[in-house]
Amino acid sequence: MPDVGMEGTAEGMPAMLQQRNRDRLSNVKTSFQVRVRVVEGRQLLGANMNPVCRVTLDGQTRQTRVHKGTTSPWFDEIFFFQAEEIPSTFLEKFLEFKVCNSSGIRSSTTIGAFKCEVGMAYDQQDHTILNRWLVLADPDEATPTVQGRSPVVTGFTFHSYYVDDFGYLKVSVAVLGPGDMCPDMTANQSDQDDVEANLLWSAGVHLQPATFVLSVYCAQNLPQMDAGTMQTLKQVLGVGTPSKELVDPYLVASYAGKEVQTKILYTNENPEFRQNLYMGFLFPSMCNVIKIVVKDWDRVGEDDIIGTATIPVSAISAPGEDGYLPTFGPAWVNIYGTRREWELLEGDASKKMNKGQDEGCAYRGRVLLALHTQVGSYPAAPTTAIDNTDYNKVRRFRGTRKFVVQCHLSGAWLLESAENPVELEVSLGNFGNKLENKMIPSPSSTHPANPVFDGCKYYFLPWSGVEPFVTVHCDFEDVTHRLHSVNHIISIINLVKKDLDNLRSLLRGNGHKKIEDTVSGAISRLKEACSLELPEVNAVRHSETSLDIHLRGRRRRELDDMKKAMNMLDISDPQHVIEELESVLGRLENLSVESQTSIPDVFLWLMSGTRRLAYVRIPAHSVLFAHEPTAQGMLCGKFNTYALTNPDDESRWGLGGVVRASVWLGREEDLRTWWDCRPDLQLTVYAETYENQVVPVPGSGKWSDSGLLMTRPKFSDADGLLNLPREDFSAPEGWGFQGDWFVDPDPSVMFAADAGRQLFTEEVFEQQLRLPGGTWVPAPNSWTDARNDPATSKDEISLPEGWAWRDVWSYDLQRAVDGEGWEFTVESGGLVGWSPQEKIYHTKRRRRWIRERHLVQKVEKKETMPVDGWEYAPLFRLQFHAIERKIDMVRRRRWRRRLVPAQTGLPPTPRLSIMTGKGDEKFSQLTCPRMYLLSAERHKYQLRAHIYQARDLIPGDKTGLADPYAVVSFCNGTQQTEKQMKTLCPTWDQTLIFDDVPLSGRVDDAASQAPKVVVEVFDWDARILCWGMRNMATYELQSVTRPSIEFECGGERIISPTMKNLRINPNFEKPHLVFDVELPKETLYMPPLTLRVVDHRAFGSKPVVATAVVTDLQRYTVEPKAARDSLAQTSLSGLDSKPPMDKESHHRPTPSHAQASREEFPSDAQFPDRYEKLEVLKGTLEEEGKFTGFKDMIDTVTLYRGRGDKAQLAGEFKGTFRVYPLSSDEPEEPPLVLAGYPTSDLQEVVARVYVVMGQDLAPKDAGCSSDPYVVVKLGKNTKSSKDDYRPNTLNPIFGHVFEVAGTLPLHKDLTVQVWDHDMISSDDLIGETVIDLENRYLTRHRATIGLPRQYHVSGSNMWRDVELPSEILAKVAREKNLEGPLWHQQPFSLTLGGITYALSEFGRNILPPTEHPDVVLPSTVGNLRERLALHVLHKAVSLVPEHVENRALMHPSHPGIPQGQLKLWVDLFPSSVSGQTLPPPVDITPRKPHKINLLKRDRRDTRRHRLKLRKDNYRRDFKKNSFPIE
Repeated sequence: MPDVGMEGTAEGMPAMLQQRNRDRLSNVKTSFQVRVRVVEGRQLLGANMNPVCRVTLDGQTRQTRVHKGTTSPWFDEIFFFQAEEIPSTFLEKFLEFKVCNSSGIRSSTTIGAFKCEVGMAYDQQDHTILNRWLVLADPDEATPTVQGRSPVVTGFTFHSYYVDDFGYLKVSVAVLGPGDMCPDMTANQSDQDDVEANLLWSAGVHLQPATFVLSVYCAQNLPQMDAGTMQTLKQVLGVGTPSKELVDPYLVASYAGKEVQTKILYTNENPEFRQNLYMGFLFPSMCNVIKIVVKDWDRVGEDDIIGTATIPVSAISAPGEDGYLPTFGPAWVNIYGTRREWELLEGDASKKMNKGQDEGCAYRGRVLLALHTQVGSYPAAPTTAIDNTDYNKVRRFRGTRKFVVQCHLSGAWLLESAENPVELEVSLGNFGNKLENKMIPSPSSTHPANPVFDGCKYYFLPWSGVEPFVTVHCDFEDVTHRLHSVNHIISIINLVKKDLDNLRSLLRGNGHKKIEDTVSGAISRLKEACSLELPEVNAVRHSETSLDIHLRGRRRRELDDMKKAMNMLDISDPQHVIEELESVLGRLENLSVESQTSIPDVFLWLMSGTRRLAYVRIPAHSVLFAHEPTAQGMLCGKFNTYALTNPDDESRWGLGGVVRASVWLGREEDLRTWWDCRPDLQLTVYAETYENQVVPVPGSGKWSDSGLLMTRPKFSDADGLLNLPREDFSAPEGWGFQGDWFVDPDPSVMFAADAGRQLFTEEVFEQQLRLPGGTWVPAPNSWTDARNDPATSKDEISLPEGWAWRDVWSYDLQRAVDGEGWEFTVESGGLVGWSPQEKIYHTKRRRRWIRERHLVQKVEKKETMPVDGWEYAPLFRLQFHAIERKIDMVRRRRWRRRLVPAQTGLPPTPRLSIMTGKGDEKFSQLTCPRMYLLSAERHKYQLRAHIYQARDLIPGDKTGLADPYAVVSFCNGTQQTEKQMKTLCPTWDQTLIFDDVPLSGRVDDAASQAPKVVVEVFDWDARILCWGMRNMATYELQSVTRPSIEFECGGERIISPTMKNLRINPNFEKPHLVFDVELPKETLYMPPLTLRVVDHRAFGSKPVVATAVVTDLQRYTVEPKAARDSLAQTSLSGLDSKPPMDKESHHRPTPSHAQASREEFPSDAQFPDRYEKLEVLKGTLEEEGKFTGFKDMIDTVTLYRGRGDKAQLAGEFKGTFRVYPLSSDEPEEPPLVLAGYPTSDLQEVVARVYVVMGQDLAPKDAGCSSDPYVVVKLGKNTKSSKDDYRPNTLNPIFGHVFEVAGTLPLHKDLTVQVWDHDMISSDDLIGETVIDLENRYLTRHRATIGLPRQYHVSGSNMWRDVELPSEILAKVAREKNLEGPLWHQQPFSLTLGGITYALSEFGRNILPPTEHPDVVLPSTVGNLRERLALHVLHKAVSLVPEHVENRALMHPSHPGIPQGQLKLWVDLFPSSVSGQTLPPPVDITPRKPHKINLLKRDRRDTRRHRLKLRKDNYRRDFKKNSFPIE
């Protein structure tokens, strides 16, 4: 495969920047770092693939994770490559990308590849390629082509032209040399990247020119986009004809950076564009979205966006041999955006909806489009006209059928607003939208009702058992064959999801006995579902497009392939079955996408008058009826709880309410099936009109149907828009009136102000008057309400039945008032405001008297509605109530007359025609009656909601904590739990009981949907080792000095002792904490453990300075028996306990190093001809899996401060936890689980740091090199090798040994830095690494000094620990509760933990020469006892061996990016150990050459001299996974 030579040679594509500035590069070796971010793949060739990307540079290969079952994987992974080369040579090396299909059956298969020179990226600006698309080609072809067999579709016929397509890969590449800064390489999903100017392809790759031909026929139902001020003025003055349709539309289509638009059609809400739009592009394209934007031309200012729609290319095309080129329609594309009602000023939320960035909250029209693809040439012109012949061809796709939406509303609750009456409206397109006066009306909305308080926090709509029923009759194209196919695929998706949940649950619960049957059943159900036929197409009723034919064939082939794959699947491995089912699930979700859904979504709106408050958008296919169960929508005709969204809430977190509804969509001829499914329902229909009156003269008390406030007809609808006299009503076709008109008040106005409340505050205002500067006297109306209407005096207010007073009357001081509760003003209305300070010019004052009462007994409410049925309000637009007040200026009452079917069978939807106007100006207007459903079966239930706990809540204040409580709403009731203070993981453990919950329908239906949850709770014991705190950040500019920690779990809390002074000793004196807590038996449901750090400051201040949450307590649980056994064996009673001595019969005195060296060895022993081996680790010592990061004794929990994403690092907690269940036979004082720790006092230590060498250091000098040296820091002690730096190298061999002293835990972090030495300027930091010495000191893996393989007492391999192997073995036995060690002389062996270890088990190197005379042991080895003890330590215990660790150097300015590697090891010694001096360090100084004069004498002398040289230059050998340090 050839390399990339240029970027695009096709017409219109820019040429890539050629090599530039390379002549200025040096000719010496330079260090380079290549960073590659693999972002995503798109349109990869094939199906059912598991793509993975491999990146190769100069023999180094990196690989992404495997993504299951997708052709558009999102990788977002970054890789680093280090190199040191001559620049001209390095920039000519190849960087290769390969996308492969990883399969468990066969080895990975290459899908496509891209290969380019490194210099291609280096020649770009900032030496970086950012978010560019690579065209993948066949790596095996000499001249690569872009592959993928897809027939070109032109018009409606197929041609035998084929092109090939391997797919696209989006990457960023940065080539960094010395001093280069890497730009931001963050991955993003932006339409700006999906343009052809962003393509890169290999030289020799030929992309075909192609054209999308988008036929734009017409548009419908576009909303008003202009104010229409002059049109309204013409109506008022009667001048001209206000015929302007207030929208000037045109359409803009864009793809792959190309954009083309139609002509503008002025003042036309149903424009006929009749244009073909041509968009040229290179085929195949990496862009996956065709964007359709309908705009409104504006004479002044920027054109407005009416709405946006997108067509995914992947949904209208398919790759492969059976694939097809993008094709679409002719079909209607629905456009969504903000509310249809015109707004003068659009908010940001509305603009985002219209642009398609957020989900649209309303239907804003639709466009009839068709698309086909031509490959081989670019378009000659951007647009052409569609002639009448072609326009008439699409008429068969515009034919409509009758559809009906039926919605049975059972309840609406969780409403926040109670100021005005609200109602619910259901619409489909413009049908059912009561604000669209050009549509035939439907009974699509409920009657306006006042929300009623639910007794806790929210409001509900009181429908009193008679539930509203709304219908929408509409005309749309019959595309049910498409939507039924979507539902068919979704039914299989739901089946697979259910089986996956069951399998995962069984695996988590270790249900291995049932899992085989479950796996077999899941596979059988999937094969059966894949065998079912797709919904049939009715040739008479349905008009198929070419995409319909292709998509049906594709779905059939995919389902057959899935069935074959399931037949070949090995079901013995449940985890493999889950992975395969997840892959199948992804394929099914791709098949369920349907782009030709001409029927819009169903919208359910919560409204107040003409103001839209909240909505829910229901996909049409999900409620569509079908005779086949698999083709029917999953929500069709079923009650579902829909959460309403506030369109003005940009966060989309808040709820605008909750509605329980059953929605059904189907053809009119299928309407009978809905009623047949609900035989318990009875339909009641009422004609409705409102009688309106006002008070002509304020204060007169006389009501009339005329006056200034009479803004409505005498008889009108609820909104006052239609004139509906009672005498003008006539029965609709198929219906007749039953009885006469009667007054039927709205039940919601009968609820008093205290309805639903458990606590209510009575209030009344005392009023007084005076002349300016005079004496205060009672006002004529001494007692009023807040509106200054006359009210009953406080002493005459009676207590309602069932209530009791909580306190006495008192004036309210929690307002802006004086000390006696008075507030002052200058006039009677108080319109200028009230003041708490008395002035001489004030003439009126008042104070608010309050008294609380609480409900003690529920009393059946009596009717508070007057007989005449009037409802009162200050104005028509405000909320109405039953009792007249002085401030009320308008009133109304609702008249109703019942309608009954005039014939048997299903009657038509009633529409009332009313003649209004006088004389020649009479006209007919349509209105719809109200419809209600009454169920013959209505039962009351009780709900018990047990609220146990919550986890990982979002902090609510600056301390990083919250005071959470839970609110549970169900039907018309709401209850809340108690508030838990200062926690993010509250445990409430409360049961909330909802009594008398009414639900209509059969009991079996309600019972089948009621979930059952069983939770077992047991008593557990939690133990905490609160060891200490580290690296605490300042809080409010003060250091944290006296902290304590509060631990909370499962509602139980315990507080640690207060630390005396963090800066003197950051450990707690008494670190053990024990408390009992009730936890679930299943560890999966264990609550988290919350940590809160409180700093005890002067004057009683105790701020929370840091928090943390330990979410996985499961890993700290221990079995009760194991806990007891370990406690019974331990001999340690606490932290300060001293280790017991070995029994005298099993112990002999340990010789000193000097004594041991004199045993068994002659003084003139020669050095052996081989070296001891050191293990070289691939990473750090903590990263070794067998040592678990040295967290066996002490864990580190990061502490944070702040809210959510803004939380900042606040410090570290050092400690650990143990959780185990208790039983009834446990002792009163449970034994100590966490034992064997050293004292928490400060410990002086000496650290020896052996820095061997550095590798691939980041260059800091202009010559692409560095002069590195090492700096070691521990606390305030610093050691440096600046005087012995290594010149001009990036791979220095240091060979330095640094010895620094410190105090644990004050100085727990050992910092090793590598600097670049500069002669003139200041030295530059190359990188640093930090080692936590405290964890190494405390761990039982003994990470202080690595154990060597052999025990030597002299020479370069001499034992360098302060304890002998036998002493270490005895100590380990005590720590691990092992019996022994017991020594035996005949044969020489030892017993540890019941196991005997003999010399013969460890090979010949440990045995004495008497047993193996042919083995010559090194003369430096020690005695048999220590050698045997050392070998037992290696075999029986997991201790840290002699090693060299490989640590990455990091730089603060480049977080997460290694700046090189450093090979080193650390020996850690207590500063004083039983008076012994520390052993000498190992000499790792690099060997230096010496000048030697060799005189040739005889062979014997020469050989002796060579032996002498060899002896003098003896060094240790780092083998195998190791390196020689010389």
